[in-house]
Amino acid sequence: MKKRRMGIILLAVMMFFAACNGQISNTSGSKEQTTAEEIQNGMNETPTAEESGKSEEYLRVFVDKRLSGFSLFEEVKKALEEEGMKIQFDYADREDFEKLAKTGAGEMFITEDYTLANKLQEKQIIPAWGSLYENPLMLLGPEEVGRDLEHTVAALKQMKRKIYLPSENPEIIGKVEQLKQMMNMEDLDIVTVEGNAMSVVKKAQEDGAYAFLDRAQYFAHESEIKLVIAVEGEESLRNEALVMILPSDGKGEIKENMANKAFEMMKSEKITKLISSYGKEQFGTPLYKMGR
Repeated sequence: MKKRRMGIILLAVMMFFAACNGQISNTSGSKEQTTAEEIQNGMNETPTAEESGKSEEYLRVFVDKRLSGFSLFEEVKKALEEEGMKIQFDYADREDFEKLAKTGAGEMFITEDYTLANKLQEKQIIPAWGSLYENPLMLLGPEEVGRDLEHTVAALKQMKRKIYLPSENPEIIGKVEQLKQMMNMEDLDIVTVEGNAMSVVKKAQEDGAYAFLDRAQYFAHESEIKLVIAVEGEESLRNEALVMILPSDGKGEIKENMANKAFEMMKSEKITKLISSYGKEQFGTPLYKMGR
């Protein structure tokens, strides 16, 4: 009787452990199943190869931040998108263009700064560029003193008048450096003044000095400008928006082709008309001329 009772107790204990093991096993299996489902869900949230490549289909364009004063490039971007181009426009400091190009952060760069484009070409980072539009420079002053730039410079020397250059506009400073090589400007009093082109024009108004300003800024702020146009329309004062395309390194050929296509589209009749008429409604006259 005693042995039978012990057998029953032993059997009960064995059944208890068996039940516990089954429960533990089921619980463990449940946790493994949950973990597997979570991992699978996580993988489902990860973009597919096709989705990952989607962002790579976009052409990345960096525009000189100094050109952000007008909405022209936002309108150009919209027009390109309407034509099916997948494009992303960002504004960047000109000082960052070299780094952005070297790291492949963008495929197209746009600036009016010829000295910057020339620097990138000399360093063989970007081999060449194309012209999108023209935004010629003007020489403004208290009065006209010559029939062209050369005679005006000669007159300003005799009159001991100053020309102010804006420290924040290297495209103007670079242009004047070019002019120094083209004509005798050694004895001309040229002073670099802190500020952008428009603030320096206002300073020149106060001091009776001369200053350079581009066409777009002039017509956008014409009501504020008391200086007259002393010289305009000369080839030596030509100023353009330069479009630079990063060359393919063997891996980015698709992007280079996209950039070339985008530039061709920028020169299309639709976008040419958009650029050449930009500003007319707001300022009474177009701000830009089309590049050659």
